[in-house]
Amino acid sequence: MGRRLVEYFSSIPFWAIILVLLGVLTLLRERPPEGLYPLVAFVIIWGFAITVSFSVYREFYVPVSIITSVWFGMGASKLLTLIERLRFQNQNTVSILQAGFMILLVTLPIWNSRNNLIPVIRNGYPLFVRRDHIYPVFAPDKAINDAQKIILGIEDNSIVFAPWDKLYSYIYTAYIEDGKTNISFHEAWSTEEEKLADSAIAYIDQNLDTRPIYFTIYTSELTNYYRVEKIDDTLYRIYRK
Repeated sequence: MGRRLVEYFSSIPFWAIILVLLGVLTLLRERPPEGLYPLVAFVIIWGFAITVSFSVYREFYVPVSIITSVWFGMGASKLLTLIERLRFQNQNTVSILQAGFMILLVTLPIWNSRNNLIPVIRNGYPLFVRRDHIYPVFAPDKAINDAQKIILGIEDNSIVFAPWDKLYSYIYTAYIEDGKTNISFHEAWSTEEEKLADSAIAYIDQNLDTRPIYFTIYTSELTNYYRVEKIDDTLYRIYRK
């Protein structure tokens, strides 16, 4: 939790945090009910982000960024209003201060993003895409090529069970790239425990005699129910015992 807190707050510039906090206080003071709702929503969603026990916790940062953006806008608006209330003999001074502040609101985010913007301009992608392996920048067709290795080895009316992170590429490649829309793809298991659900077993038993059924991952549990034939290292076909 400590590491995630540091990670989250280090991703937001200090000047932006000030405006966000000002926006929170402004909403709570000027519109108490409306100001309380986003605060409660932020605490709940962001609380999951720093405490949840799985690897994709950053997913929770996406919805809370909408809330913090609203607070940021409220804080910036409030600061502009406070500048307008300053009493100077020359009113042009207030206009200059407001204009300067609005210019800063545009330039500071660009300046804080320079470490990602520079490689985007040079290479076409930000550093974190390569660092976190979000997208195979050196092999953009890898997902389709890997999927076609599976699809070429199965019949057009097959049922395929695969891990969640491969399903999209398999479905896209089969349906869109190859036009094989009769192949049915399913997630092998939806929990951290690699165990077939009772509904999955019932579904397999219902279709096993009429359609070929494959798994792209192997688990010893399969041999408890079926006879397993290894096609290759990434494809297994099951039969009744």
